[in-house]
Amino acid sequence: KFGTDTYEALLGPLYGGLYASDPRDMEAGRMLVPLLQKAGIRRSLVVALLRKGGRLSPPPPCSFDEGMQVLPEALAARLGDRVVLGESVRALDRSGSGWTLETDSETHHLSDVVVTLPARSTARLLAPVAAEAASRIATLTYNPLAVVHLDCDAGLRGMGFQVGFGEGLALKGVTYNASLFGRSDVYTAYLGGAQRPDVVRLPDSDLVDLARSEFRRVTGVDAKGALDVSRIGMPAWDHSWRALDGIEVPDGLHLATNWESRPGIPGRFARARAVGEAIARRGEASPLCRGAAA
Repeated sequence: KFGTDTYEALLGPLYGGLYASDPRDMEAGRMLVPLLQKAGIRRSLVVALLRKGGRLSPPPPCSFDEGMQVLPEALAARLGDRVVLGESVRALDRSGSGWTLETDSETHHLSDVVVTLPARSTARLLAPVAAEAASRIATLTYNPLAVVHLDCDAGLRGMGFQVGFGEGLALKGVTYNASLFGRSDVYTAYLGGAQRPDVVRLPDSDLVDLARSEFRRVTGVDAKGALDVSRIGMPAWDHSWRALDGIEVPDGLHLATNWESRPGIPGRFARARAVGEAIARRGEASPLCRGAAA
């Protein structure tokens, strides 16, 4: 609707940046349309802008004083011994009308199982009990992303920036943690993604050099170094998601993942609520989240 220039310089990076994807490979009906509808946009962006006085106001960003990990830590503390950490799931199998879940140290007999694993781990776990669903899930595409937390006293203000598709940079964008959340001298750089998947294979030292160089090129400011380097896989939400059309899993098995339903914290809470209600409707459930990661 807005032409190639606007797509490559603005709309593509803004939307695709959420998934480290190129929206050319994404299906609007799966993520973009629900996102626009949540923002109050139905058919026309212009009408929505006029109705809102020329601006769309997204919810303000938020975090916690000690970082986002505070949230899962608090949830685990609230659930007490119903959460088992540091164990791997070894096998999942049918047991009468319920399920048997084997971990490193014990076997759990459950009425319902909620799977929150990445796609490939989910596929491996489900292969013996839901072979067709597992084979479909295994085809979902992830985009590799490198994350470099830069140490920099630039004093930049704002939320950060995204990089246009035509700039020739490995840098996807930078979040100004220092400005947004009061994290002194912290700027988080994201590199790679669908357009430069090779970047994540670089050694940490090379990644830091690349992040500093391209951060300098965009902002004109030198970062002193890096506080941390990590690599993650982002669900691409691209055409491979067609594999999930009509997918079915056995009764008592529930998917609640950022590749199966809307990603982001609000989306995860909404899905958790829906799964909880579904389990409650099935009757009295066994203690559920003796959860583990494969």
